[in-house]
Amino acid sequence: RALESDQPDDLIINIAIGRGDFDKARKMIDKLPDDSHKSQLIENVNAPEAIALAEKGDIDQAVRLAERLNRGTSILRVYPVLLKKCLSAENKWRATPLVYQAIKQLKKADTPLLTPSGIPPGLVVIKGPDPIPLSLSKLAKSVVEVDETLALAVLDETVIASNKSSMDSSEGRIGFDLDVFKQLAPKDEARVHLAAEDLTDHFRQIVALAAINQWKASELEKRSKADLARRKAR
Repeated sequence: RALESDQPDDLIINIAIGRGDFDKARKMIDKLPDDSHKSQLIENVNAPEAIALAEKGDIDQAVRLAERLNRGTSILRVYPVLLKKCLSAENKWRATPLVYQAIKQLKKADTPLLTPSGIPPGLVVIKGPDPIPLSLSKLAKSVVEVDETLALAVLDETVIASNKSSMDSSEGRIGFDLDVFKQLAPKDEARVHLAAEDLTDHFRQIVALAAINQWKASELEKRSKADLARRKAR
């Protein structure tokens, strides 16, 4: 009954969004005054509708909605889905411009993602004033599943953003998702190593290089175990 009333209530709007009734949600949102709360609700509609359109194959409309996203969490949620849909032959040409559009939006995002993951034990990551490198590193990890060359380009953007950041690393602030170096190293170790060396902050550089060495040590251990198993089999 509440859905039929078209009254702009947050709970009902979210129920409509959850049911995929995006037109109903937009009609209710349109009745609200123009303020930050309305903008947030519009974002709440645009992100899931963009994903739904992408899943249906309507890439053009999905991209138009994605380009309106202002929050880092929304951008990181929607663009990986769009990129995966671009794996088909007729849409591969879209991948590169989509990645750079995502980078552009993340750099201007209102509330980028703030909580990193995959940090090795003993390292403390503290929330800082510049979450852009973190958002870009998260994007790189998502993009690698679609196109490793584009993921490496996003890694370069992450390093550039980190070097521009005013975040102080003296208390263990890294500012990006460290896993990105371990995840991309198998794709192009030399380039990822160079990206780590390009970090101007000494602490961040050491930690990034250590992450790459962690991956290398893990690979060596796997090979050693495989060789031992083969010798035993003989």
